[in-house]
Amino acid sequence: MKLLMEGWRDYIGLGKEEPEPEAALEPEESEEDEEQSQEAKLAMLALHEDEGSREQALMMFEMLADGLDLDLLASELDDRLYALWKVYEYGNQDADEQISQKRDVFAVLLDWFGPLQNAETFISGDGLNKEVRLSQDLYKLGSARDTIAGFLKQTASLWRER
Repeated sequence: MKLLMEGWRDYIGLGKEEPEPEAALEPEESEEDEEQSQEAKLAMLALHEDEGSREQALMMFEMLADGLDLDLLASELDDRLYALWKVYEYGNQDADEQISQKRDVFAVLLDWFGPLQNAETFISGDGLNKEVRLSQDLYKLGSARDTIAGFLKQTASLWRER
């Protein structure tokens, strides 16, 4: 387990103070990977379809909670959830078009509800923070960034107290 965590710390750039001379000569990661912050990568893993990726994101969040920009992480999660909500909401607005295109309304709901539950599990620290409750109608009120940031900070605080 320790080796796994050290590998992830190295992967996101927290494992070493300065690069080794050999590592400096190796080609850098792609531009897309360089542009993504560790918070963006963590948000992507937290909402991933694969359960292993979500568990990995949760372990990383617990280990790195003090070193992460929780407001940026909240923004990343909010942006990804909002994009999924737009697809879900668009599907609910035009029922006649859905029927004509034989669009499965239930599948669209699951495409929104699954990631919402995954986000709630991640934000709550897998149930550690009992106050986290994300509603299906969360985005009808506008951005949830501030709400998510508050919950992330509470969860990080609970981990520090343990």
